[in-house]
Amino acid sequence: MSPEEGIYTAKEEIPILQEFKKSNLNQILPSERQFSGVILDLRLHNRIWEYYEKNFFDIFDVRNPAVWGKYVIFHNETQRLLYENWKRQEKMYTPFKQFDDFAPDELW
Repeated sequence: MSPEEGIYTAKEEIPILQEFKKSNLNQILPSERQFSGVILDLRLHNRIWEYYEKNFFDIFDVRNPAVWGKYVIFHNETQRLLYENWKRQEKMYTPFKQFDDFAPDELW
């Protein structure tokens, strides 16, 4: 998916997460309740690794810098888009933020 899709796609819409939620891997046994959060995280991470298999390892393969380069570009673009969205929202909600700490002389 593109950086834009990655940012604007809700986590609930990602196919692997939908599949995980519908599977029996999302179920906790009574004996597992004490560690339910950790167990669910481990199961989800395991499912992600199974789903992406070799493609996931290729990102971190130092013998193949082209794939890492693509990942870096994707990550940087994602961060840029997130920053631009944050700046846009900040301007929308606090248009005069630079004056938040301003107090007229009469109040001192």
